[in-house]
Amino acid sequence: GEDAEKVRIYREYYSIERLRALAERPSYRREGFQDIWQGLIVTFALFNENWRGEVLGLSPLNGDLFWEKTLKLLESCAIDNHDLLMSIRELSLYENKGQLRRVNYGALDVEELGSVYESLLDFTPQFRQQQGVYEFLLVIGSDRKTTGSYHTPLELVDQLITSAL
Repeated sequence: GEDAEKVRIYREYYSIERLRALAERPSYRREGFQDIWQGLIVTFALFNENWRGEVLGLSPLNGDLFWEKTLKLLESCAIDNHDLLMSIRELSLYENKGQLRRVNYGALDVEELGSVYESLLDFTPQFRQQQGVYEFLLVIGSDRKTTGSYHTPLELVDQLITSAL
């Protein structure tokens, strides 16, 4: 009944699953529109501390990304539909033996996420502006080695906790 309709509305219009499906379409072209970005801002607002998504049966999420203050900052930003969907495509798919496969983020464990985080520490983010267009770059090299910022393997963390307790 009513709950099924709420789920349908969320999946068809607000879900990240919808964005992943759009990003997997091979023929998405540059149009100059930014409506998908605006929809993503609405989706983020469904999970903020004001719990706007309650009507759809959603729970609020903790984290800076969903705070009202952050959402205000994001509302002043924009990204072309093509660029947004290409970013989601790169985050959602990987190639294995010539086949494109979806990344199953729900199945990633702490150690796998830690490994991804550790590999990102090898880069320094930079922003560049050329002719009014902003570009985000990940440049190889960081202060990680000089600051001692390393990921600690889960087995070691477990052993340290056990011995400390």
